[in-house]
Amino acid sequence: MTGRLAHITISTMISLLVGLLVSACDSPHAASKATKSQKEFLRIQFVDGLIPTQLIADQSSVRPMHGEQLVAVSSDRQVRAIVETTGKGNGLLLISDARTGEELFRRRIYDTHAEDDIWTEYVGGWLYYRFADFDLDGYLDLEISGAELVRSDAALLDVRPIHERYSVAQGAEFVKVDSK
Repeated sequence: MTGRLAHITISTMISLLVGLLVSACDSPHAASKATKSQKEFLRIQFVDGLIPTQLIADQSSVRPMHGEQLVAVSSDRQVRAIVETTGKGNGLLLISDARTGEELFRRRIYDTHAEDDIWTEYVGGWLYYRFADFDLDGYLDLEISGAELVRSDAALLDVRPIHERYSVAQGAEFVKVDSK
């Protein structure tokens, strides 16, 4: 595409769609009246996950880089997303219920170290994650994306794209719904 439309990003299109949904909820002719908290939640398009530059560096800790964020996955539920890395170049994304502390999800998202023989690492050392309501069920889902490199001492053997989606319902763990 050329011209003005070439600069419209997916985020912009999502913003426009959410704006229309909010307008529909505010309309006196809306078929169902949404509560104020439901309307406020509709305004949330997506929440980007933490990136390496947002992590707190503490080289004296067993977690040399770490970060935490609270994410409202629905109008009545928050989760705590924690990223922790080790000095050996590994790291995890841990998601727990913000109210109960119950762990809902755990996945390796950081890998920058070489191992013996054949090993894998992520492009840029990192898998990116974000929360968005992909299935339009009123709950923000989790998306993880990036690429995994398969290496040996001699060569790059393979590049594997990673694109995973996890859905969550009230009171449930994140369940994988799509993987490419």
